[in-house]
Amino acid sequence: AKALLAKVYLFKGDYANAKTVALDVVTNGGYTLAPAATFVNYWRNPVPVANKLETIFEISADGIDNNGINSLSYFYDQAGYGDALCADDLYARYTLTDARRGLFLTGQRPAGQNVIIVNKYTNTTNNAEKDDTKIIRYADILLMLAEAYAKTSDEPNALIRLNQVAQQRDPSFTGYTSSGATLIDDIINERRKELAFEGHRYWDLYRLNRNVTRINTNNNYP
Repeated sequence: AKALLAKVYLFKGDYANAKTVALDVVTNGGYTLAPAATFVNYWRNPVPVANKLETIFEISADGIDNNGINSLSYFYDQAGYGDALCADDLYARYTLTDARRGLFLTGQRPAGQNVIIVNKYTNTTNNAEKDDTKIIRYADILLMLAEAYAKTSDEPNALIRLNQVAQQRDPSFTGYTSSGATLIDDIINERRKELAFEGHRYWDLYRLNRNVTRINTNNNYP
């Protein structure tokens, strides 16, 4: 409940309260980030997560109770609608050592178009279990906390929380050292990379009054 409340404060632009509540979740919630080596396995897991690894709140789906062809996963599944692909611009932001890069596949559509396929949801055809819908994850809270710190003039703590996520996902990354408007941009960029295809990007742009720009795939990947 406090994790969701932190997001409410963030959307209201009440960064002081967002910081207070998000920090409470970080300090007292007992949640952890998945190591880079097991991050992809976290997404491959077909059963509900109850050990406080990454997941704070998710909507459970199983072989009986699920949204079927109306699920978020079916929207990206190439055997389902396959309506949305990863843009080259986003894919290029993941370094080769970034664990999140493993959540995408390079391939071709039937017409021969080279595309980057979203592979974050892999249990759509599992008869016993389906992919749960992640509503809020620990990484989201850490990045909200980073943004709240930055917006309340505490850049050192903002960098600590930002790098906590970024370096956990990419152990080879030396960390952000930015400040001012660039630090805010880095936090929003990290949110884009971390929460891609989970339903957050549009709302981040909306609350920050930033342009929503359609970016087409350019067929740059074999």
